[in-house]
Amino acid sequence: MLADSRVESVAFTTVVPSQYYTNFNSFGREGASFEELIRTRQATIGLDYVEAVGLTLLSGRGFRPSDAIMREEFADRAIPVLINETAAQSYGDVQPGDRIQNSNGMTHEVIGIVADFQYRTAAEGIEPLLHYFGDPEPSGYSSMVVRMQPGEAVAGMALLRGVWADLYPSLDFEGVFLDEAFNDFYLVQERVGLIVTLFAGIALALACLGLLALAAFAAQRRTKEVGVRKVLGASVPALVRLLVWDFARLVAAGALVAVPIAYVGLDRWLDDFATRIDLGPMLFLLAGGTVLIAALFTIGGLAYRAATANPARTLRYE
Repeated sequence: MLADSRVESVAFTTVVPSQYYTNFNSFGREGASFEELIRTRQATIGLDYVEAVGLTLLSGRGFRPSDAIMREEFADRAIPVLINETAAQSYGDVQPGDRIQNSNGMTHEVIGIVADFQYRTAAEGIEPLLHYFGDPEPSGYSSMVVRMQPGEAVAGMALLRGVWADLYPSLDFEGVFLDEAFNDFYLVQERVGLIVTLFAGIALALACLGLLALAAFAAQRRTKEVGVRKVLGASVPALVRLLVWDFARLVAAGALVAVPIAYVGLDRWLDDFATRIDLGPMLFLLAGGTVLIAALFTIGGLAYRAATANPARTLRYE
């Protein structure tokens, strides 16, 4: 496959991002007490996994064929491992070349540190992660990761199907794009967001209709007052502000009540995610401004029509 110019890199592995299994052990610096060991997710990967997945190697090196734990004896030397940033910091700022140990007393040598990457959902966050190099032979793995050249993803999937059919004609090909695998994690949140947006739109439309009816009633009730003010020299903008101000105050008061409630609700919902955004004031200012603008557009037309009406007619109104 690497002979094809569309293929950038290939790696065999037992795990891929979005499918890291619940396989944990506890690790810490060499000589650390059992209480100082840190719970760490561990996984077995192939030789070129770092390049194929696109991980960033911050320091040290990647795996070499001699690092494979399935084919090499490590009785006289430490087991080579790759760890992520979170693990390096959790163990006490370890660096490539430092030794760590697990809860079984086995010694490991950190050969490289990769940048933290999201391998599960945002709700789970990023935990200390340790990688072994399992087996240099493809037969020792259950999955394969293929990185295609930019713009060649669809063609690359067709290439994989063809190669698979030639090698294993009796077995079904199961391939998935990595971004699609991660998107599956958030289908529920996307549906909830769609439903909330839909009902929020309906609520805003109904509120605007109610506000329109209330504004029409208020304008009708104040028709004579507007005529008198206009005869006495009030300008059209001043009359529009007069009619709009009462409703703008109600909308602003409603926003002041709604914002704390919305903040508490959103903050509690975001607490379910280890990786989350901060709820800054701009988010609520934007929401409040949108509602206020919608309200002003709703009643602005009625206010302008009332303010520009002929006072000779409005003063005869009873």
